[in-house]
Amino acid sequence: MPGQIWLLFLVVFFAFKGYCLQEVSASQGLIEKNEAGNCRTPIWNAVRQEMKPAFPVPDFGPDGLKDLSREEVKRILSGEVLVFASHEESSGGRTVIQAGLMFEAPPEKVWALLSATENQKEYIPEIEELKLIEQGTGYNRMFFLVKIFGQKVSYTVIHRFEPETLSIWWELDRRELHDLRELFGYWKFYRFAEGRTLARYGSYVVPDFPVPAFIRNWLSRKNVQATLVKVKKYVEAARNYDGEKESKWQE
Repeated sequence: MPGQIWLLFLVVFFAFKGYCLQEVSASQGLIEKNEAGNCRTPIWNAVRQEMKPAFPVPDFGPDGLKDLSREEVKRILSGEVLVFASHEESSGGRTVIQAGLMFEAPPEKVWALLSATENQKEYIPEIEELKLIEQGTGYNRMFFLVKIFGQKVSYTVIHRFEPETLSIWWELDRRELHDLRELFGYWKFYRFAEGRTLARYGSYVVPDFPVPAFIRNWLSRKNVQATLVKVKKYVEAARNYDGEKESKWQE
């Protein structure tokens, strides 16, 4: 009986003080302090509620060809990975690195392979460590350790999956420790003739260390194109995309 009274006293004491007896494990995405620094709430609840991207994903029209010139469309249809910078007011005036490319594969295959974000190390060699932290309905949270601009940076990304629109978008998880100031990106896929898939891609990354803007933009466009060429080879060379086996490919 004395032990039970003592336990009851502790429960009342902590409830009165406003403590939340939860597992303290930010790396596992379990909790987050509120602004007052008192109570903590499960991060996964916040993730589910915040379904709108920080920067709106552009509208590329029903066929994905909106805002592309005839020459740009011709180059994409010929198999070129076309990368260009776009200064968008919808993105807060930021310069977003965009790309258009054609996958010689049906949308179902492209979606299955690229929505499996845990396999990104297969086609992005800059990734040195990749870890799935949390998997939920329509989203996941993943930790990255990447070599960028000659430095190693770590951060956590929230991926959103919208199979009904064949869209994937992602943004920086600011609840976790991160070496980036900003990160945002997206994929949008469009069914094309003869089992092909037109893809529109966008990326915006700002490291949390000083890099002149003109150098950052030049490096970003160059790196994005090199990466997307690898992505295109990976998707088109993959024989299996039903999720039962890991796909194997060679550059």
